[in-house]
Amino acid sequence: MLCLVQNQYFAGSMFRRLYFRIISLLLLLAAVFHISLAYSSAMVAWYSVHVFQPFQIFRQQVTGFAGFSLGDVFYIAMSVSLIVGTLKFISYLFRFQTKKEKLVGLIGRTYSSIVWLYIVFLLGWGGNYYKPELSAHWLKPSIKLVPKAMLYDLDSLMVTRLNYYAAKEPTADYSNLNRRAKFLYRNYTNSVIAKNGLAVKASMLGENLNYFGIQGYYNPFTGEGQINNELPRFMKPFVMAHEMAHQTGIAHEGDANLMAYILSTRTKDVAFNYSAYFNMWLYTHSRLYRVDSNAAKRLKEQLSPLILSHIDTLKQIRKQYKSEVQHYSNDMYDQYLRMLDQEDGINSYYKVVYDVFYWENLPAQYRRMTIEIP
Repeated sequence: MLCLVQNQYFAGSMFRRLYFRIISLLLLLAAVFHISLAYSSAMVAWYSVHVFQPFQIFRQQVTGFAGFSLGDVFYIAMSVSLIVGTLKFISYLFRFQTKKEKLVGLIGRTYSSIVWLYIVFLLGWGGNYYKPELSAHWLKPSIKLVPKAMLYDLDSLMVTRLNYYAAKEPTADYSNLNRRAKFLYRNYTNSVIAKNGLAVKASMLGENLNYFGIQGYYNPFTGEGQINNELPRFMKPFVMAHEMAHQTGIAHEGDANLMAYILSTRTKDVAFNYSAYFNMWLYTHSRLYRVDSNAAKRLKEQLSPLILSHIDTLKQIRKQYKSEVQHYSNDMYDQYLRMLDQEDGINSYYKVVYDVFYWENLPAQYRRMTIEIP
């Protein structure tokens, strides 16, 4: 009996050593692949076509059967595991002499989990951060621009269009908006992923996302797009289009905003038109206010009472859910973006202001072409 137990122990030890050697080798290969993406545009193109696209299509087909957000479940489970694991780690440290084998086992499992999460993240999403910016694929007019004048002109344009669409903005339920957003990607882009179905799900976390200042998010592990369903109706179409942009392989936040704007304004769907111009006004106005607050105030005064009421609605929501949690959440996301080749961090969202100005000044024939997603 003793011999049998010893054999099982040594066999188990050998298996564990072999397993950790294998995942360590996988980690090394993944790191080499990751580095090659940063230095080779050919590798990035290969990754997009042969790794991300088929993987994303597969995930959408699998997760599409669930009527709820599997991404939310995954993150909740990860959070619980992290808390439990931390408590166990502390407990084992205090009882090191009797629990050192369990402590070593916990460290080994943690290492293994981190390696697998890294590999899935890299293959299923991370390589997209090394793609060229979306706007680099389009012709930009060779006009020397003064930033202040550019911001004023774009703010003025948004005000004019908002006032035009405000009175026409219809109500629409979530599933209806989701279907219409998918239509935009299928009909106006060359995305292979869009042809195989896109979908954004209402997050199970509901209003809790407001405390983190989150309107929507893309889950790089499940490939799902989630939206905060507590958002006001006039925000939802643009946010849906933004999260679907991520599902097609657009990683940079400014690019996702640009894609959402282009698609939402290209259609005759008034709900998407208004949402795009409203969100773009928010970005433009905040930037103009920084350089010329008086000009920004004068333009804001031209907005209709309905639009001003929508702005006030957003202010009340942000005031109600304002907390230190949101501040730390923004800092963490800023560092995450900077770590993944987005030098401007969370400010990369605002890059869309300049890209939209360029877009609006392109000749009409360029703006009618099928939108190519690298």
